[in-house]
Amino acid sequence: MVMNLFEKHQPVIAKAIEALHARTFYAAFPENPSPATYGETADADGQAKFKLLPEIKLVRNQGFKVKEVKEIIQLTIENSEHLIQKWHETFNP
Repeated sequence: MVMNLFEKHQPVIAKAIEALHARTFYAAFPENPSPATYGETADADGQAKFKLLPEIKLVRNQGFKVKEVKEIIQLTIENSEHLIQKWHETFNP
């Protein structure tokens, strides 16, 4: 059985959502770019912002290659209902 990227990272996503609800910090990977280690712009060098409604749209890309953005867009499309549901559960309880 082939596991898609969302399923593969579901445990990480669950922990991040728990941290969001608890309003605590969460970093899934120890290589999270620290300004002290990687420079002041390290965190922003690999960010993308998407708008989900009324349609899925890339708002900003900083540091991702075209192929990576295409994969992120596809994953966002595949999981848009889940992402929107979780957003509402988090911000409109």
